Amino acid sequence: ELSAALRVEWAKAKARAEQWHEEVILLKEEMCRVLAFCDWKASWWESQADRRTDVSPELAESLGAYCAENASKERRMRASLERKWCGIRAWAREV
Repeated sequence: ELSAALRVEWAKAKARAEQWHEEVILLKEEMCRVLAFCDWKASWWESQADRRTDVSPELAESLGAYCAENASKERRMRASLERKWCGIRAWAREV
């Protein structure tokens, strides 16, 4: 009876370990996708700067500055997340 109980507990522990391993894999993928999205969004903002051609030069300059600022925010966000996740990503590589 004790042997059967130990096997049950071992099976439960193994299942939990496998679930956590899968969570680590999913987390690594999600972090990569978030960083890629930040890159895409920054590029998207940069591409928006010249879309309006029917505006005054002053407004065009303002729109360009607005787009550049938002692209910069996305790049700073990516850099910040990369710094925050550096330890987690290094640990997750080992898993």
